[in-house]
Amino acid sequence: MEITSSSDAQAKLQQSIAALQKTGKLDKPLISWWDDAMLPPLYTLAGNTVDPLSMKFLFYHLSKMKREIPDEANLVLDQIDKSRSVEFALKVLELFVQNRSDNKEKYCLILVSQLGNESMLPIVKKQITDWVERQMRLQLAITALDIFTTWGTPKSYRTIYEFAKKYKTKKRNVGKAATAIICRAAEKQGLTEEQFTDRLMPDFGFEGSFRYFDVEGQTYRAYIDMSFKLAYQNEEGKPLKSFPKNTPKELQSEFKEINKEIKGITQMQNARLTNEMILQTKRTATTWSDLFQGNPILFAYAMRLVWGEYDANKLLKQTFVCQEDGSLLNVHEEEIVLNESSFVGLVHPILLEETLLQHWKQKFYESDLTQPFAQLHRPLITVPEELKTQRMDTSFQDKKVNGYQIFGLEKTGWARGSVVDSGAIASYQRSFSELEIIAIIETEGIGIGYYNNPEATLGKAYFVRTRSTTIWEVHDEKDNRLIPFGMVPTTVYSEVMSDLQRLITT
Repeated sequence: MEITSSSDAQAKLQQSIAALQKTGKLDKPLISWWDDAMLPPLYTLAGNTVDPLSMKFLFYHLSKMKREIPDEANLVLDQIDKSRSVEFALKVLELFVQNRSDNKEKYCLILVSQLGNESMLPIVKKQITDWVERQMRLQLAITALDIFTTWGTPKSYRTIYEFAKKYKTKKRNVGKAATAIICRAAEKQGLTEEQFTDRLMPDFGFEGSFRYFDVEGQTYRAYIDMSFKLAYQNEEGKPLKSFPKNTPKELQSEFKEINKEIKGITQMQNARLTNEMILQTKRTATTWSDLFQGNPILFAYAMRLVWGEYDANKLLKQTFVCQEDGSLLNVHEEEIVLNESSFVGLVHPILLEETLLQHWKQKFYESDLTQPFAQLHRPLITVPEELKTQRMDTSFQDKKVNGYQIFGLEKTGWARGSVVDSGAIASYQRSFSELEIIAIIETEGIGIGYYNNPEATLGKAYFVRTRSTTIWEVHDEKDNRLIPFGMVPTTVYSEVMSDLQRLITT
């Protein structure tokens, strides 16, 4: 059956197919493994099936695609019923993977992106991870990221953001590609990357802190508890062990899917907020309230962390915590109201006076509150007075460590530096790109694929000012890119030195 829509579009399509057919370019399949008999039917908006010749025409023009989908391909795509095409898209992806197709046949993935939808996210995400982690087919993984871009939903962009952070230090080409997608999407909406990612947080249909639902004439409410899982109450606020017994199966399935999604979001959010704490990221008081008191997931974070209110010059005015009822209490347990001109950010413990830090530790202990990540309890290292004007630290030089310990730095955001003769790794580097700073520790005795050296050696440690995300090692102490330790942000210095201290004490 021919594709039908408007008569003009149909006529133009048939003319285009006929013209291309005369050239013989539709005589043979573009892909050796393509078999129409193996694919489920694809339907038009008029309810007809798409004929094989139209599919060949579509594939031919997708194979010639540069940046934008060609108008000729859209003659077919615009008439396909996307509400019925997901099964087709899944099968194309399955055959693409089974036949180990390469980036030359990436137009198959373009077709998947055009005919699939968000329901395919877990499958596509798993496949991209496999291409990156197991098969080392990085370019193919980068191409597949565009599938999420096509779907353009908050959930799909959250997945891209996960890849951006997961591969920030390893498989960095994938991470850079994912970050570029996020930045382009943010710029298109006139937002910063931070503002854009803030808006990706789902609310799961909650009204404030609760999701209300009815079962057999009774009203119940779901909320996200302190362990970041859905919990339930009856109308009187009495806790339930699970959702009510006769909750409709569709709603039960939805709740289970929400729990799965919350788990993935919290993993991403823990890393993100830890980074914000180190970088001392701050939001306006209004933005913070809307986000952390208005979103059910972030509200659970708001209640388990210590926050700071900062003045217009970003100087700390006071610290506070958020209560279950949304009220904010300062160190004296007095309720406060944030000034509209203020900023709010996570406090890093190294910036707190010792008595204030101990106070908050005690309060969290008494309340039996476990923080989602180490905020109050983390190693704190300040710059020794004698090092403040120095630009290279030799205290790690010639220290012997196991190569796998150095490799383990990648778990806390470090990445390999220069790879020199015979694959030797000259350093490990931790980038704080938002501050245009890179921390470097020189290394000897480890190389690509060779980490099991118990006698690996550390070298000098230093900080470099740069807009790059990696840099060649500095050998001249007079290099003007070197930053005196006293000028390195206190939080950054503490985090870097804590990482390095763990190397020589474990």
